[in-house]
This record gives sequence, C-alpha cells and structure tokens, in this order.
Amino acid sequence: MPGSIPEVGPEAASGECIPLVSIVTPCFNGEKHVGRLIESVLAQTHENIEFILVNDGSTDGTDAVVASYRERLNTELTRFVYVQQENAGLGGAINGGLPHVTGQYLCWPDADDYLEPNSVELRLKALVENPDYAVVTSDAYLRSAVDGHLIGLASGGTSENSNPSQFEKLLSADSIFVPGCHMARMDLFDGTHPGRTIYPARRGQNWQILLPLYYRYKRLYLDVPLYNYMVSPSSMSAGDTTVAKQIERVKEHREIKLKTLEAMDMDPAARARWNHEIQKIYLSAVVNIWIRAGDFTEARAAYRDLKAAGSIPTQSRLRFVLKLANLRFRSNG
Repeated sequence: MPGSIPEVGPEAASGECIPLVSIVTPCFNGEKHVGRLIESVLAQTHENIEFILVNDGSTDGTDAVVASYRERLNTELTRFVYVQQENAGLGGAINGGLPHVTGQYLCWPDADDYLEPNSVELRLKALVENPDYAVVTSDAYLRSAVDGHLIGLASGGTSENSNPSQFEKLLSADSIFVPGCHMARMDLFDGTHPGRTIYPARRGQNWQILLPLYYRYKRLYLDVPLYNYMVSPSSMSAGDTTVAKQIERVKEHREIKLKTLEAMDMDPAARARWNHEIQKIYLSAVVNIWIRAGDFTEARAAYRDLKAAGSIPTQSRLRFVLKLANLRFRSNG
C-alpha cells in the first residue's frame, strides 16, 4: 500500500542490504510479446526485484502466458504481483500497480519491450552514487517489432540529454520519453504524487510520472542503451492516419500535461506560465500537422492562432515562415 515500508532484501557480500527495485508494467493483450519482457526481467543481474504486472483487461491469451512463468517468477524474484483489472488504459494500469509497490526504486517498462540484462543494475548504481538526483534515464535501442533489427537510438531524437533540468524539455517532447529508460526514487515520487496516483489517461504515463519529479529535482543521464523499444506498425500513434486523428492526439497530449500540472504543488503564477507554454506547444503541433497535410489555408490559420497566443522564438518563427512559404509555392504551382 502507499507509503508502506520496503521489504527487507538480501544482503550483499559487504553485509549491506541490497535495495529492492520495483518494476510496474501495464499489459493489454500481450500474449505475443509479454513473455519476452518477463524473460528480460528474470535475466536481470540485480538480484532484488519486485515485479508487478498489471493485466489491463486483456482478451487474448495473456493469462496463460503469465501462468506459464508464475513458478519461475515466484522463485527467482523477490516478489511477483499479478494484478487483473478492467481495461483502463496505460495511466489507469499504472495506477493499478502503484499501490503494490514496496521497493525503494521504480521502473515502468512496457509489456511489448524488453530490458537489457544489466538495465536495473546500472541505473540503480547511478542513483546510489548520485543521491542528489531523483531520476536516472538511459538511452534505448529502437528496434523493428517485425524482425527486431536496429532502427536507431532514443537519444537521436532529443537534445541536451545530459542537462539535469528536463522539465521544460519534456513538455516540448525534447526529452527521452521511452518508458523503460527511467528509474525513479520512490520516496521522492511519493512526495510529488499525492495518494500515489497519476492522471489516468488511456494513453501515456511518462508525463504523469516524470513531470512532477523533473519540476522539483534533477535528472541523471546514462549514455548507454539499457532498454529495447519495439517500433510497431500497430503502435498507438500508427492509427493516426488522418489530420483529424492527429489533432485529436495532440489535444490528448495537451490534456495529459495540463491535468498533471493541475495536481502538482506549484505557485499559481508558475502554473499559469507553464499552462500557457503547453497551449503554445499544442498550437505549434497543429501548424505542423496542417503543413505535413499540404493544406496552406489551414496551416496559415493555425499559425495565426499560434502568434496570437504569444511571442514565438526567432528560430521557430523563421522555420514556420519558411515552411509556409514553401507550402504556398507548392500549392500555387
């Protein structure tokens, strides 16, 4: 239960207690891939792990796959908890697992990805050696879910990964977002998440978990891939094939961020400032959606809304102006 005392774990050769690391994983219809994640949890070089797997209303053979691993999970891990609930989406599934956490550290990989064997060990070591950091984030391999071949690295789409201040960067999607890359201190998490809950959005759990921590504390970065993120044609974003669906998605992102900030302990003036930034980030995304769609009229109208919302950084303004000019030229051509 929230605030419970961490279980006593095994002792290292030095006689010190080995910290308990809790892994919470949401899983919906994971029959084809959850076994791979379970194998990666069982293969961890850190020996004191609590694994909390939340079956979020699966309708396939997920139960049978988990059942086939139950004996190993109960004997090879410090603790295994299997939560079964009605489908609530990613945020709701994380909420289903958080009350069962008794560890001092928290990770939250997705069921269709998997961990490198030393993933927990190296991130834990980093936090133990750097007590003034609340979260440690590693890089990740991006792999094709079709055949597993390497596509790239999670760090390739972000800048200033070594910057300990990640709050504003996460708001603007310029911070590593892959769920299994992170490890957080549970005592600080409980201080930033009253009631040990997050906003239960159907999509997303990283903004809800990380933004409150990033606002108050520093983030440590490990420049080594410790996670494998599977990029699939059936991923949630792959279904956003129309402009309307893409705009609905960025609206949902805006809502998650606004609701997360609403629950945070924040000065009213600061909250107003960041809420305004979230609105500008949303409007910028809408401009880009219409530009990609090739609709100059809608793109120009969205850009006017963005300008009306407040000043735009010079570089961003120039990029938008060039994109709009190019789109207008192509439209007239």
